[in-house]
Amino acid sequence: MPENVEAWNLYQLVADQQDRGMGAYGPIRIEAVEVIFRWYEVENEREMFEKIRLIHSIYMDIKSKESD
Repeated sequence: MPENVEAWNLYQLVADQQDRGMGAYGPIRIEAVEVIFRWYEVENEREMFEKIRLIHSIYMDIKSKESD
């Protein structure tokens, strides 16, 4: 969907900024998201943050199923 392209592009910029523990993937570091929002002058930060969290949640579900 075109309305999600910006969120997907921003997610790609922060996807490698995850807290990891014991070899597992974890949440995206909020500091990375804040920096990207500032650098790219994101206007609708709350909406973008929620979309990025949703994308990452789906990614985490897929990774979890792959490791089972």
